Amino acid sequence: MILVKPHGYGEALRLYQHFQKEPRAQLVFPAQVVVRLFAMLGDGEKVLAVIGYTVFAMAFLLVAFSLYWSALSRARERAVLRALGAGRRDIFVIILAEGLLLLTAGVSTGLLAGHALFAVIADTLQKKTAIALAGPFSAAEFATVVAILFAGAAASLIPALHTAREDIGASL
Repeated sequence: MILVKPHGYGEALRLYQHFQKEPRAQLVFPAQVVVRLFAMLGDGEKVLAVIGYTVFAMAFLLVAFSLYWSALSRARERAVLRALGAGRRDIFVIILAEGLLLLTAGVSTGLLAGHALFAVIADTLQKKTAIALAGPFSAAEFATVVAILFAGAAASLIPALHTAREDIGASL
């Protein structure tokens, strides 16, 4: 194995052409290998993004259905609150606040756990391979958190509207 540092790009191309014709020799451009590696990683990143969006959609549906069934399962408690003088607006605010509180707690816990796990993995990877991964809070992550909060607020509105309009007579 010999490392050759050509003086210019033209000389590097001549070396490449010469060694492509020679069956007993092999020529490797490190920059070319790194470019291919990053191209493969880019494709992997696209696949992981699709998987992430799919998981996000499934989590959204799970949260929406959980909030809805949670609100429906406490029909008797809401009926008692209404009988004691709570208005439809009060019930709406209670159900909405519960959903938003659960959503905020879940997003906060997820962010903290995700960044902590990333820090551990990045530190381990850096110690074993000398590859440093940067993991600051990015604009894309901020946009994702905002989207999750809006989607969760919308998911909380559905059971809140349904239970606020519900007739309490059947639940008493």
